[in-house]
This record gives sequence, structure tokens and C-alpha cells, in this order.
Amino acid sequence: MLIRYSRFPRLIRSYSIALSYLYNKDPKCKSCGIILQNDSPEKPGYYIRYEKKTPVVKQSDLIYKKYKSKLEDEEVIQMNNTEDSNDSKTVLSCIRCRQIQNYSNFKLEIDQYPIHNLSTIMTTLIPRNAPIVYLFNSLDFPMGINPEIFKFRKPHEIFFIMTKSDNLIQKETAYENYTKQFIEDYLNKKYDVPKENIFITSGKKNWKTFDLYNGIPDQSYIIGSTNCGKSTLINSLLLNKELKSNSSMSFQKRKKFMNRFKNGDGPGTSYLPGYTRDIIPVQIGNKTFFDVPGFTTTSNLLNFYKSMSGKSINQVIKGKQMYKHGTFKSEYFTIKNKQILNLQGLGYVVIPSDSIFQIRNVTNLNLSIQKDLEKVQQLIKDTPVSMKDNFLTNVPLKSMDKYIVPPFFGPVDLVLENIGYINIKPTGKKLSNELIEIYLIPGLQAVLRQSILSYLSKSFTGLDKNYNPLRKENWYEKSTLKLKRYNEAEPFHSKLIKVNEEDRIGNGSNEEVLRKKLGVIYDESVKIDDNNKYLFWRE
Repeated sequence: MLIRYSRFPRLIRSYSIALSYLYNKDPKCKSCGIILQNDSPEKPGYYIRYEKKTPVVKQSDLIYKKYKSKLEDEEVIQMNNTEDSNDSKTVLSCIRCRQIQNYSNFKLEIDQYPIHNLSTIMTTLIPRNAPIVYLFNSLDFPMGINPEIFKFRKPHEIFFIMTKSDNLIQKETAYENYTKQFIEDYLNKKYDVPKENIFITSGKKNWKTFDLYNGIPDQSYIIGSTNCGKSTLINSLLLNKELKSNSSMSFQKRKKFMNRFKNGDGPGTSYLPGYTRDIIPVQIGNKTFFDVPGFTTTSNLLNFYKSMSGKSINQVIKGKQMYKHGTFKSEYFTIKNKQILNLQGLGYVVIPSDSIFQIRNVTNLNLSIQKDLEKVQQLIKDTPVSMKDNFLTNVPLKSMDKYIVPPFFGPVDLVLENIGYINIKPTGKKLSNELIEIYLIPGLQAVLRQSILSYLSKSFTGLDKNYNPLRKENWYEKSTLKLKRYNEAEPFHSKLIKVNEEDRIGNGSNEEVLRKKLGVIYDESVKIDDNNKYLFWRE
């Protein structure tokens, strides 16, 4: 068995019955979990109560029932197994969820899409000592892991699941190797999480659902940041269990069942933040799991999503596959010398003078290059029809948050929360210590990260089989390969350094801001190499 149930011996007996009563007492929206009401259309949870009409009974139906009543029980069962049943349980949904699911009609307001922080979720929604399953997104790892969780539970009391792993690895069997090893190393060495408490899955592709079901305890509360895939994973577990219970089902019936299931049998899923509004209990086999609303670390998240259309939001958070777009063989483009990398209007990366970088795009953003900031400001104000696809939003630069990127050596990843990452690789000789600037729309968070590729696949060492250094042009043919293992002694990622107006007082240069923020001198005399490349990184 993967789980030691003795960790929660008293808990499961003491409150499972009480919770079942609590969460089933009032009718709730099947999709978002909110308590339903039909008194005030303008208030959250409103739904339209449909009165069930008495069906018209046909003469043929009366004859059918007459003969059916004379059949033996076994014959009735056999007959029912060969016919489609029209009976279905009533699924109640609030107006908000019906409008989203059926018409993609929504208005992002805080009363309809509440988003809380982790502390609020843990102190107001989840019973003390209840089993916790923490989900985090592979797209923006490790941004989805909030260390604050360890204020509420000890590391061995939490089960961690990396979702959407199909964006990192192509096949389910590949997870057994380097990816799982890296995630286990990271969580175990950094936070002391037992390796048996760590899982990797894809709710979309139903990867490892059997192991997950058996590995996490009954009465678990499933938590995670917004859009990390909680409801999708629960639906995957539920669907897998139902299909196993109906293994003799024909292909056509199986297909119909899956379609019907996706249309309402599990918790609702949506690309919108704050979609789940209250706890949703889900019975899967002989276990009950609780789908918990997502949390965030920024108060501007809703405003970030409000700046885009629903279609754009759906596009942005889908992400791209690292194994297609993030390897050393993947397509890249070059940017240099004060050019601007346009993150489709969600942000802008200012390239330093005398610098050249290769860019690999592992996001679903349509990246483009602009001449300079002046050109960007002009396009934001007046976007030509031919360039509309380059701007999901037209937020002016002065309304954006400004950051500087700490110095780095070698390829790095610029990770965008819930979106993915952009691999940035310096090329050519470095002629300046000028820093990269980034403008981001409020609510969009980002970090700098070591290249995750080096932890998930073997990379060139730059040495031949006799450990002699090679020229770069010979690496592909002669270099040995090595897999990098996580080392807790060095930072895996770094915060970007936010620049405020008061930081510009005095010298005002980015280098001076860096010195003020970090207390470390950085100027043209500083040489960044393999030995000190993390000197300016702060997790």
C-alpha cells in the first residue's frame, strides 16, 4: 500500500459522518459548490427551479409495462443491459455556471468569482488535521507550491500531486524516470516531504489514476492554486472508477457514458479563476474527496483575467509541450540590442544593449519582437488591424508593474504563472552587465528559474569521453551527456526585482536598484560565471 492510514486514525472516524451531513444538507450547484437559492437573481447561487411535468402515458407503454411485470428478475436485468435508459438524476446548476458552460457568457466580478489566499482556505474551509492533497501545475513549477502550507501541516501530512504533466513528458511511462525523480528530489530535499507522498499525473490523459486513488486517504481535501487542475483530476478519478465498475460495457455504451459524464456527473471545470466557489464533496468508490476552491497569492488576479476575453484566457492557460518546444532541438528565434520581446500585450521584455539571446517559447502566447519601448507605446495606443493578434490587451506601460531580472549565467527560464515559460539563452560574447527589464500586467506573476530541461533530460557536458573540454561546435557530435540532480544548496528559482518610483531616487539605474534591494554591489567590474551565477538570486 502506498499510504499509511495510521496517520489519520481518529480523524476518519470522528468527522466523516458529520461532514457528509453538513455538505448534503442544502442543495448545492453541481459545478461550483455554492448553496443554491431561487429568491434573488442578482445574488450568487441563483438557479431556476424546474417543475417536473407529469408525462403523457402512451397505450404502447402500458402494454410494455404489463408484460414486463410478468418477467423474472433475471430476465429484466438482462433486458436492461441491452437498452439505453432514459432515467437520469437531476443535476442542479446555478445560473452563473449554466451561462459559462452553455454560452461562454460571464462577467468577472468578485462576488461571483471569489478568490481567497491559502490562509483563508485552510482556516475557514478545511477542518483541523483533515488529510490534505496539494496540487501544483507543471506549467509554472515551482510557482504553484506555496511554502505557507507548512504552517498548517507537517510535510509528512501532505500529499503532493503535479498535474498537467503531459505538458512536460510525452508518454506516461516516461514519468517513471527523470521527471518523477526530479520532483521527488525537490520536494524531499527542500521541504522534507516523503517521496511516497509525491505523485505525477495528467487528469486530461488519466495518467496514474489507479495509483492516486489508492495512494491518497479517504476524506482528503484537494487544494491548489487557481487553474491547477483540481476538478479535472477529480473527474479523471471518478471516470476511471466508473469505467472499471462497468468493464463489460460495450464500446458504444462506454462512449455515451463518457460523454454524459463530461456533461455533468463530476465537478464543473472551467478556465476561469474562482469558478469553484465552495467545497464540493465527491464520492468515488468507497472514498470521499473534497474539491476545494483555488487560492492565489496576488490580489490582482481577477483584474488580470478581466483584461482579456474568455477566448483569450482559454488560449493562454492551455500551455505548450516542453518536449516539443523546449528542447535544444526545438525551434527558436533571436532577439538583441534593446529590442522588445512582446508577450502578446501581457508584458514586455527589454533586451540590454550589446546582447543576443535565443528564445524558445514554451507558452501558448504569440510572441513577437518590437523595435523599442517607444514603438510599443505607439502600438498599445493605436494597434493596426494587421497586428491585433499580437495584443491580447492594451494596458499602457505606465500601468504595468516593472521588474529587473537578476544577473544569470547560461540558459534560464522566465516562468509565467499559469501560462508556461520562455527559455532565454545568451549567445555570443557578453559585452555589458546591463540588466534585462520586464513590464508585466498587474496580476501576472513571474520568476526566473534554472532551465528545467537539464533536470528532465540528459544535456551536454561540453566534455568528451576523456573529460577534455570541447569547442561548442563539436558538442553535438562528441560531448558526453549528464543528468542534473536537484541541489538544495543552490537556488532553483529567483524572484524578479520589483522597481517602484521611490527606487529611482538618486542614481536611478537598474544596477543601483539591484544594490539597494539586495545589498550586493553590481557594476561593470562584476563578472558572472559558473562559480557565482546564483549570487544575485533570491527565492
